Amino acid sequence: MGLGIREFDAFIRGDFKKEIRKAYKSPEIFCESDLQSLAWSLLRDFVRRSGDGKMRVLNRPYFKDLKLYPDLVVFRRNKPWVVVELKEKKQMGHREREEQDTSRSR
Repeated sequence: MGLGIREFDAFIRGDFKKEIRKAYKSPEIFCESDLQSLAWSLLRDFVRRSGDGKMRVLNRPYFKDLKLYPDLVVFRRNKPWVVVELKEKKQMGHREREEQDTSRSR
């Protein structure tokens, strides 16, 4: 049996979220394109591990009818299954920024 929406949701709320936060604290993410690249890689690896060969993840595909470029889309049997829009929830606080700057300069 293939990957279900519950497993996908659990991954997004768990490991995916944890890895993104970890990357923000280390020098892996400097800009939005870094975030998008990491998110795509994490989703792609998760889908591959699921063993569902009918799924794939695309980075910024164009939906001609809607004239949209969503950040990431998970396709199942060549049809959009999950659309992911990446947004930053908050600005980094002064203290967090100083900690990040200190860790990057090491």
